[in-house]
Amino acid sequence: VVSIAKFGEIFTDSVQFTRPTNATQYAAGDIVRDNATDRKFLPITVGRQTNGSSGYIISASLVTDTANVATGTFSLLLFRDTTGMGATLPADNAAYTFNIAAHDKHFVGLINFTLSAYGLLHSRAFASDLRVPFDLRSTSTKKLWGVLIATGAYTPAHGGKFIIRLTSQQN
Repeated sequence: VVSIAKFGEIFTDSVQFTRPTNATQYAAGDIVRDNATDRKFLPITVGRQTNGSSGYIISASLVTDTANVATGTFSLLLFRDTTGMGATLPADNAAYTFNIAAHDKHFVGLINFTLSAYGLLHSRAFASDLRVPFDLRSTSTKKLWGVLIATGAYTPAHGGKFIIRLTSQQN
């Protein structure tokens, strides 16, 4: 008897943001985001299937358009739903104080990144061979919600752009 597993389609989706036009140094544990006023979770679409799918994140990348964040370290926290978690997060460059344990049922996982300089114009980090499961079948969306956290101190460039890409395999 031969058993053949059917694997789902593979999709790469991204979200990007431009951080504020300052060079205030981040400390470990600070939120990295677009600005101080729009303080929502980052919506990241996963796949093209109908709402309520499931699968695995199999790789991820973080790209920034400035080379001066080389060796910057970050964690991307992912949630399947933000219901009951509050509408806003702390502003850019503020300490992340959200209690993950209190919202464990929404927590999908985290992905760590360490940036390396690529030429003079940008830095990037890759996380491959991942198997981060997500299950959106009890939600009415095909999005995960993310928060990017600095895990080490670094000084950013003014108005630097960040791009987060997730590659997922749908069940």
